[in-house]
Amino acid sequence: MRLTFLIIFSLLLFGCGKKSDPPKDSKEQAEPQKPAWVDRNSDVDVKPTMPTETSESIAPELKKAKPAESPLLNKRWKLIEMNGEKVEVTEAFQSDPYVTLSMHSNKVHGSGGCNRFGGTYSLDGDKLTFVHLLATKKFCEGASEVENQFLSELRAATGFRVVGDAMWLLRDGKQVMKFEAIYLQ
Repeated sequence: MRLTFLIIFSLLLFGCGKKSDPPKDSKEQAEPQKPAWVDRNSDVDVKPTMPTETSESIAPELKKAKPAESPLLNKRWKLIEMNGEKVEVTEAFQSDPYVTLSMHSNKVHGSGGCNRFGGTYSLDGDKLTFVHLLATKKFCEGASEVENQFLSELRAATGFRVVGDAMWLLRDGKQVMKFEAIYLQ
């Protein structure tokens, strides 16, 4: 707790630091803003106009590209079938077994039904692998067998296929797990 406080406090101090002024004799120093031009033959002050941010004013090559949307990422995928058998969630489970892959990083997290897990994934076309999966070590009688098999199959996955709200994880081209997308409100 104390370490967390020190880290947050240090970040706040670092973020509040004053930026240094540019050297006064630098050739790259910005020119001071010039006053508006006044036409002595007119009653109207003519002021320079600043460009506004519109889609036309930004060159297409400078627009920030949106990350590639994938039907696999940023969804909660609930496990419904494993190795051809329906997964029955009983009272022994703490939650439904699920997996979520982040769009903004290669992080994966989820639950095996009893324990939470996390790690990283690698995605290349329809190839998908999970690495460095770590899980908590709580024992849930009646759920641990399904959870152990689930985590083992995740580690062995080599690909995926998504059709609508269904996803299949594949091992060497064979469908080993089926998931359904869960949309949270």
